[in-house]
Amino acid sequence: MTQDNRESWLNRVAAGMAPLFEALESPLPSRVRVAIGFTSAGRKAKAIGECWGRLREGAAFPAVWSVTE
Repeated sequence: MTQDNRESWLNRVAAGMAPLFEALESPLPSRVRVAIGFTSAGRKAKAIGECWGRLREGAAFPAVWSVTE
């Protein structure tokens, strides 16, 4: 068994969830960044995550962030 890092685990989860999005007629883009960390509002924000579209300045592809707590 290979040891996963957080990024590889999140990418596998996103790939596994892709059929669920397709069933909702909202397929995931071919490239999407998934990450765990703090939201753009910082650690004390009450948000549990954020989604950033491709149009965000400097973004190569959409991103989904989940809060660590």
